Amino acid sequence: MLIPLALALLAAKAEAPPPEPIEPLEHDKPDAVQLIRGTSAWDLDWVDAEDRLHGTIRPLEPVAGQPLEVSMLVGTFQGADFDGPVSLSLRCDGWDDTQTVRRAKGEKAWFVRFVPSADGECSLDTAFTTTRHKRLHAKLTVNPAPLSRLPWYVLLGLISALALGLGIRAIFRKPEQA
Repeated sequence: MLIPLALALLAAKAEAPPPEPIEPLEHDKPDAVQLIRGTSAWDLDWVDAEDRLHGTIRPLEPVAGQPLEVSMLVGTFQGADFDGPVSLSLRCDGWDDTQTVRRAKGEKAWFVRFVPSADGECSLDTAFTTTRHKRLHAKLTVNPAPLSRLPWYVLLGLISALALGLGIRAIFRKPEQA
């Protein structure tokens, strides 16, 4: 009785497909920069055995067509301060921009300004070379641009002009003769 049951279990196990590999979570990947929501900006944080990266992304809610400012500190744990160039890329669907910047004299951080023309999920890629070349990634969402207010201003102006015209007409109109 136990032998047929054991054979049935072994046959069922042999027919089962192999388990799919588990994909690591985005923040568990070694090249993923951790984004932490602050009060007025996104904070960037990444470390490995040799280097560290800290920075901010402003504004808190990036919008297509409006400036997005990135500032970051890149450094090593030991040795001289890192003073090389840092390449930053913002890649969205249908739009990307890459800038390589050096620190200004007397500055401690690298500053970049992007003006994304597309909305959606975007990737901020950071590349620098200390003891070896490092390429880091952070995912962020760029919101669609709000509708233009110009049509509302034109409509308000037309209504105001019409009201002014009707008011002037009412003041200067001759009274009707009865």
